[in-house]
This record gives sequence, structure tokens and C-alpha cells, in this order.
Amino acid sequence: MIRCWSASTMLGGPMGRLSLSLRFALAGAVVLILGTMIIGSWVVARISSGVTANVAISTALVVDGLVTPIAQELKDKNVLSIGPVRALDELQKSAPLVNRVVGMRIWKPDGRVAYSNDFDMIGMHFTPSDELRRAIAGEVVASRDSLHDDESARVAALGVPLLEIYSPVRDRWTGEVLAVAEFYEDATKLEAMLAQARRQSWLVVIATMSGMGLLLFGVVHGGNRLIERQKTALQDEIERVAAMSHQNATLRERIERAYTLSTELNERYLRRVSADLHDGPAQLVGLASLRIGSLRDSADEMRRRSEAGLVQQVLGEAMSDIRTICHGLSLPQIENQSLTELLWDAVRSHERRTGTKVELSVCNDDLDLPVHLKICCYRFVQEGLNNAFRHAGGNDQSVLCHLEHGVLHLSVTNGPYRPDHLRPPNERKSLGLEGLQGRLEALGGRFHFETFPQTGSRLEMSVQVERIAA
Repeated sequence: MIRCWSASTMLGGPMGRLSLSLRFALAGAVVLILGTMIIGSWVVARISSGVTANVAISTALVVDGLVTPIAQELKDKNVLSIGPVRALDELQKSAPLVNRVVGMRIWKPDGRVAYSNDFDMIGMHFTPSDELRRAIAGEVVASRDSLHDDESARVAALGVPLLEIYSPVRDRWTGEVLAVAEFYEDATKLEAMLAQARRQSWLVVIATMSGMGLLLFGVVHGGNRLIERQKTALQDEIERVAAMSHQNATLRERIERAYTLSTELNERYLRRVSADLHDGPAQLVGLASLRIGSLRDSADEMRRRSEAGLVQQVLGEAMSDIRTICHGLSLPQIENQSLTELLWDAVRSHERRTGTKVELSVCNDDLDLPVHLKICCYRFVQEGLNNAFRHAGGNDQSVLCHLEHGVLHLSVTNGPYRPDHLRPPNERKSLGLEGLQGRLEALGGRFHFETFPQTGSRLEMSVQVERIAA
């Protein structure tokens, strides 16, 4: 028994019952969604960080160019004097910074406030934050929405998104960090720009991942369809092979049965011929031998003549019996005969023996049949006509032969049964329908017989000509 195991059978469970395309779609959807979230979040974070850093650096450059000259006195002081303080206040109201900077402080490296918009904070000391320490180290630091410390409470109360920037203030000549300028920029436009960048980034990532998913799904779906077609073709091939195996087994059984039947029929036929020879001609020849012995010992001329006549009569009867027996064993010279000539010989022989008429119809006279098939056709017609005469008295006898799609069809029909007919003298028993069926099965042909009380009987055979000829 041949079994075809598929992936769905081996996987089992709910997923195993789904097609390969659907399983890939489900698994791929999970992977793509997770990948989209991870990649999208990373891209958005990198874009936000990059844009924020660029804006911070741009603003720091502007502020540095304005604040650094004013804050140079912090090289020797902890806080700015009144002049630089007023200068910075006015600077924040000037055109470059009025719409950008909303608050400013200047820190000394030790955490002391050297300048602030809130005058009360000047001179106060705070613990440096991480951003302040990084700026003291010479780095421009920017952060959004991190105004949670006490010194930033006034600026946070403005209620607008702010960008907190720490920019180092360096000595003009040595480059040493004298202080750190902390200022707050209105980030409303920056937030809008970042929101748009985030939307566009997510759209690009989603579109890219979706396109990749659809492309991969198309490839897998095409492969799945190919696998399904191949599986269907393989299943059809397995079924075809199984059908052929079953057919071969059936044919093998038929051949074995036909061989066995043919052997039995041959043995039965030989025993019948032996019995006919023993009970008929052999007995008559034995009687003639005895008469010849008495003829040799007799001196009476009249008796010798009487015995000679009796011997001649007995030998004539023996020869008649021998001819009758040989008639059923011998066939006409069929090697060079066409199918039509062969069938005509069988029909004419039957008409001579029975005195009946047979209608013959043959198509495709140019068939080149092997000798063993010709013999089978001759015996088939001979047996069929004998049965027609034996059971129906030769009523409406006909023989029909035609070729259709490489299959030779030969049939013998007769009218209904007639109980008042006379059988021919010296009729011998033949092998009958059983023998015909054995012959045909040995050739791979089919045999069919049907009879109806009102319409008569039909005996039919069919055999594949090309296969037999090969």
C-alpha cells in the first residue's frame, strides 16, 4: 500500500491543517509586525535625536556668538556684573533671539548660577546635572521636556514645548570652558516637524515591510501552488499505478485461469478423441482383422466373398468415423487467407453440413491478423453456428464482423429456440463455450453470451488487434 505524506499531515494540529501559503502569511505577519515596530521605533528615535541635535547646534552657534563676548569676565568672577547682566537681558529681546529663546542661565563649572532671567537665582549654588557636566566637558547637549528640576520651574510654567540646550562658553584665547550657557528654545515648530517626520518614517517603514511581505508571500504562494499541483499529479499517478497494478493482477489471474482451463480442455479433448478412436474406428478395424483371419482359413469361395464384402463394409465405416473425427481436428489452410475468406469457409462448411443458410457481414477486409487469432475467429464462428443449429435449428443465423478503434468485434446470432429441428448425422460434441472463453482469455480478449426466449441468442467476442499483433 502506497501512502503520500504531506507537510500538513506531519505537522498536525490547527496549523498543520492550513495551507503553506496561509501558514506563511500568519507567521510572516507576526514577524513583519514585530520587525516594523522595532525598526520604526529605532528610525523615529534616530530621526528625532538627529533633528534635535541639529537644531540645538544651530541655536547654540547663534547664542554662542552673542553670549561668549559678554561672558568673558567670568574668567575671574563667579557672577556677571550689572553691565553684562543688562546686556544679556537686552540681547534676549533682540531680533535673533526674541522668537526663539524664552529663558537663559549661565552656569559656572562648580554649579553656581552666574546669570539668570530670575535675578534672585544669581549666585545660588546647585548640584550640577548630567547635562551640565557633559556641557562642562565641552559637549553641546540638548533635551526635550526634561524641565523637572527646581531651577527650571519658572520656565516650565510657560506651558509650551521647550528645547533645553547646554552650550559651553569658552575663553577666546585658550579655548578653556569658562561657563555653560543654558537656554530654552520654543520647540513648537520643532515638535511639529518631528511629528511629521515620525509620520513619514512610519509610513515608509510600513510600506517597505508590507511590500517585502507581499513579495515574499507571492513567492511562497507560487511555490505552494506548484507543490499542490505536483502533489495532485503525484496522487493521480499513484492512483493510476494502483489501478494498473490492480489491472495487471486481474489480467495475471485471467491468464493463469485461461492457462489452467486450456490445459484441462486439451486433456479433455485428447481423452475424447482417444475415446472416439477406441470406440469407433479401432473396434471396426479390430472386427475387420478378425474377419480377415476367418477369410484366410475359409476354403468356401462364397463364404470368402461374403467375408470380403463384410470386411470392406467395416473398413468403410471405420474410414467414415476417422474422417468425421478428423473434420473437427483439421482446419483449412488459413495462413494466406484473409479474414473474409476464413469466415466464408466456416460459413460454407456449416451450410454444407446442416443444409441451413447463414448471413455473413464483414467490414475491414484488409486486416492482417496473426495465425493464432485467425484460428480463434474460425473456431468461434464454427462453435457459434453449431450452437445456433443445435438449439435453434439454424433459424435466422448471422455472422457479423467489424473493427472499431483497434478492437475486433465478432458475433454470431440466431433466432429463437425451435424444438422440431433435426440435428445433423454423426454430430460430434465440441469443447463448447467454455473452450471459447479459454481461448479468448489467453489472447486478452472478452467473451459475452446472452440469450432471450423471444428474440434468440447472441454470442460475441472482442479482442485488441494491435496488442495481439505486437
